[in-house]
Amino acid sequence: MESQHGAAYRVHLALSNLKSIDDDQLSSEDREKIAEAVGSLEEVGIVEIR
Repeated sequence: MESQHGAAYRVHLALSNLKSIDDDQLSSEDREKIAEAVGSLEEVGIVEIR
């Protein structure tokens, strides 16, 4: 049970960090990579909750 909470926390932390990046200073390629990473982490987060 503890490892599930730890994993969920790490997913949440990664999402928070990615969402806090000021994408105005990034290239379109980097913005796309971040969007893909956020989408993947959100999917993982949904699976973890269930």
